Amino acid sequence: MGSCTAARVSDFNPRIIVTKVLDNDESVLTDETLWKCFLCHQCAMLCPKKDMDLPDLIYRLRQIAIQKGIAPPALKKLNNWLYRFFESGKIAGPNSVSEERTIRLKKVAECSGVNIYKQCIDELEETKE
Repeated sequence: MGSCTAARVSDFNPRIIVTKVLDNDESVLTDETLWKCFLCHQCAMLCPKKDMDLPDLIYRLRQIAIQKGIAPPALKKLNNWLYRFFESGKIAGPNSVSEERTIRLKKVAECSGVNIYKQCIDELEETKE
């Protein structure tokens, strides 16, 4: 615990995770602290109990949480971005800019008087058509 990088900067406590697992407490899967571990392996390198691989345990618990659909909402958004990246080779682009965002960008372009902004917005709108 004293060597845990995540515990130094957050309320992450690996002992709580391990205790829940040993007690067969399935709330470990919905515990947000499960996602605060950096998986840096500092604990595994320094722990005298060489038969305990905490990073692997946390990784597997995260996999189960994802499979059960109980991962944090931000992770779902990240998954969507990664899926788009591997499908198209890009995360964002002209077709992924919402109409609301385009309207706001257009207002910024008009207020700033910088023609390059307006030109970019016009090009975005052309590629959507």
